[in-house]
Amino acid sequence: MAYKRYQSLEKQVEAYEESYQINDIRFKSGVSNFLNYIPSKNNLDNTRVNLANAKYKYLLRVKAMDYYRGAV
Repeated sequence: MAYKRYQSLEKQVEAYEESYQINDIRFKSGVSNFLNYIPSKNNLDNTRVNLANAKYKYLLRVKAMDYYRGAV
């Protein structure tokens, strides 16, 4: 379950990165305003934080399972 969450968050980060890049280009060229730019940046940042949490949660579970199996 933790690994599936990690995988889905990786895909979500990729999608938000693309969205942010598009909004960044539009904002810098003057086509868009900060009301579109800021939420895309926040979504990307929040998803990256969630991805890091999911990664370490997954690694912790793997290590705990290894410990209890005696594979350490």
